[in-house]
Amino acid sequence: MAANLAEGWRKRRYAAAFVSKLNDSEGEAAETQTWLQFAVECGYLPADTTRSLYAEYDEIIAMLVQTPKLQKTMPFTPTIPAAGSPLDSSEIRSQFVALFDLIQSIPAGPTGPEGPPGTPGQPFAQAVVDGTTTLGPGNAAAVQVFFDGINVHFQFQIPQGNPGEVTQAQLDNSVQGVLNSSSNNTNSVPTLDPAMPVDLTILRDKMNELILALRR
Repeated sequence: MAANLAEGWRKRRYAAAFVSKLNDSEGEAAETQTWLQFAVECGYLPADTTRSLYAEYDEIIAMLVQTPKLQKTMPFTPTIPAAGSPLDSSEIRSQFVALFDLIQSIPAGPTGPEGPPGTPGQPFAQAVVDGTTTLGPGNAAAVQVFFDGINVHFQFQIPQGNPGEVTQAQLDNSVQGVLNSSSNNTNSVPTLDPAMPVDLTILRDKMNELILALRR
């Protein structure tokens, strides 16, 4: 037991190796207690003397058990491992743990000032009609609008009507309500660039009519 303690002390720079030798010493102390019991049973030692020795080893074992719990991580040493030396896993692990503890012990500083506003995002390029849904007669017309960061998307819902059931005034009011509900999201939608191929001119004009109508 004493030899293991001496060896462990010489390796105290490496926490894992030091604790390993403490465990070996604990095992040796327990083995000594076993031999003391055999000595009493075989008549080599008197029971009173052996009882006192056995109690002393109980105290030694208690100290060996508590020592690893009290053992602090070995301090971080930038010179370990030495350049060109063979790698030792326990040594490297001990240094990493010590460095982590060193970083964790640094107190947090005061909260810094708020940073400047970020760069504005990319403006959207166009309005996109995702689809049109036909509703049954009697339903109110509606439009769903959302912005995905680049484009404004529209989803129209238009009700069917029987001839003569929907007056022109009702139709006008419904269209105006849709336009009013979407104006806040469409006022900044730019019209399409006129520099387009000739065969897309009609499509461009129709899209521009829709965008300008939604701005009202």
